[in-house]
Amino acid sequence: MIDYTAKPFCLDDKGIRWVEETFASMTEDEKLGQLFIQMGKPDAYEYLDEKILKKHVGGILFRGTESHALRRTMEYVQKKAKVPLLACANLEEGGIGLLTDGTYFSKQMGVAATGDPHYAYLSGKVSASEAGAAGCMINFGPVVDMVLNWQNGITNTNSFGTDPDKVYAFAAANMKGMMECGMATCIKHFPGEGVDDRDQHYQSEVNTMSVEEWDATFGKVFRKLFEDGAMAVMPGHIAMPAYQKLYNKDFGDRILPATFSKELLTDLLRGKLGFNGLCISDGTKIAGSSCYMSREKAVPQMIEAGIDLILYSYDMDEDVEYLKACLASGLLSRERVEEAVLRNLAVKAALGLPEKQKAGTLVPDEKALEIVGCGEHLKWAAECADHAVTLVKDEQEMLPVDPEKKKKVRVILMCDPWEREDMSDYFEKALKERGFEPQVMVPGQARPEEESVKKFKAAYDWQLYVGRVESAHKDKTVLRINWSEAATLPMLTEDVPAVYLSLGNPFDLYDVPMMKTYINAYTGTHTVIDAALDKITGSSGFKGISPDIDPTCGLQYL
Repeated sequence: MIDYTAKPFCLDDKGIRWVEETFASMTEDEKLGQLFIQMGKPDAYEYLDEKILKKHVGGILFRGTESHALRRTMEYVQKKAKVPLLACANLEEGGIGLLTDGTYFSKQMGVAATGDPHYAYLSGKVSASEAGAAGCMINFGPVVDMVLNWQNGITNTNSFGTDPDKVYAFAAANMKGMMECGMATCIKHFPGEGVDDRDQHYQSEVNTMSVEEWDATFGKVFRKLFEDGAMAVMPGHIAMPAYQKLYNKDFGDRILPATFSKELLTDLLRGKLGFNGLCISDGTKIAGSSCYMSREKAVPQMIEAGIDLILYSYDMDEDVEYLKACLASGLLSRERVEEAVLRNLAVKAALGLPEKQKAGTLVPDEKALEIVGCGEHLKWAAECADHAVTLVKDEQEMLPVDPEKKKKVRVILMCDPWEREDMSDYFEKALKERGFEPQVMVPGQARPEEESVKKFKAAYDWQLYVGRVESAHKDKTVLRINWSEAATLPMLTEDVPAVYLSLGNPFDLYDVPMMKTYINAYTGTHTVIDAALDKITGSSGFKGISPDIDPTCGLQYL
């Protein structure tokens, strides 16, 4: 049952009337099309006509698109759409999540390391204002997953930490910044990721918490954010046996991702938590979803379980036929389909999309794009970086490093191939500007032959190891340093002192326990690199705090 007047919709009579009249005017194909979000392609007008507009999709998602091209594309689509589309994006790191020329603000853990939710608010404000200028109106975030297992490759820096009260404080501030700029939020990943060490891109994860543990942690955070007006929630491909067995005595021990679970989406989310908003699936083409039942069964099962919007299709015509077949057989109830469509329309009414479409203001004009990557946003990102970089330990009392005394530095970059040239050039430039003489080594570079320890000590005054292992990054399912891709293994750190700087995984210390000086910076942007080097050289003090994580991974002998 949908309450249009309650949070998050808060519709007046006019809004409710638009929802009901629009629904009544739609054909079955138009209604079924509203149940899908498909990937958009900038300036691909034939594709947009055939795969988006003619399919009557409810939403469209873009990634990494230049702002003017995206705005132009959104204007084309929204002008031709019978029902306005929900334009979606992943903005947890800033406008860069949607726009190639947007501001890269920070990873969520970098924001949390400041200790100040104000930076989460600024991150939300930056993301929403930049994406909104190009026509986006709903963000898949903030992420409220927790780093309860340091080996989880998804949560990691894509989290505000482990303490539910602090996770809530930062997520609520981020939501506030977004909502003030007119951006709806879709918090993720229900029922909570980060308990085990798996990656839902490759298999379903399992949240093994008891009912009581979940209520005191993830449940507490979700409930409060729903009360704050979160418009949508995104279930992950995550099983949670405790609640699934509570609501279904015949559940057994099988793994069933939340994506397909009536126990989690209807009984827990809608029932116990009372969530009234939109339920959007995570990507349904990844293994955590696509390998648990046939697509023919999976698509209708998602809707029947409680999903209102399905993210991605292999072939949308196939998916619609699966829905029609199950409607005809009774395996999918018409009431559940209608409820899902009505929630989609209610979100659009709540965001004022019908009025904006009618007035021709659904997509802002070109001038609005001036805010994308603007100086003020870059300034806020730099302030966040300054407050985020965290000194975990300096047992050798090496910091600050004075270029007058330790000029010759050996820099070892551990980064992916597409980053090597940029990272190498930037570190060389930044260190030279600070008075050092760097020798930068990158993966794939031939390792120099050291003729003797004495010559090695004569060649370098200190070493700087830079880790760039990033959460949920490409095909890394385990966040560990890949030494086969490193320029060289750690060497002679007792003879030539070394500093380790992590620009990603805050748990690299597990693999480099010999590093007596270790720094977490969480995000691999030039802005963060500059902030870290300023602190290493003493021109700025360390302000960051580890956000309720243990960088030693529980190994106290480190």
